[in-house]
Amino acid sequence: MTIDRGRDMLATGEFPSGEDVEAAVYEGFAKTLDLRRFSRDDDYFQLGGTEATGARLLADLESRFEIEIPISELQANPTPNGLAKRLRAMMGRHE
Repeated sequence: MTIDRGRDMLATGEFPSGEDVEAAVYEGFAKTLDLRRFSRDDDYFQLGGTEATGARLLADLESRFEIEIPISELQANPTPNGLAKRLRAMMGRHE
C-alpha cells in the first residue's frame, strides 16, 4: 500500500473549507492519523488508524456536530468520502 498515492488534500488547497462535514472529516483523518497526504477514498484502518484513534476521531466529530456516532459507522464507512456521506445522512443533510 502506498499511503501518499492520493492527492495532498491539505497542500493543494482542495481541502474542503468551513464548518461543513467534509472539512471536519478530512481534518479529523489528518489529525488522528498524523498524515498530510491521503485521498477521499483511502481506508482509515489501512492508513494506520486503530479503534482507539477512530474513537478520538468520532469523539471530535460528535462534539463538533452534536450527534452520536458509533464506532460501527467508521468501520462501515472507513473513507473520508464515505464517512462524510454517512454523517450528512445522519444529520439529515444532502449533498
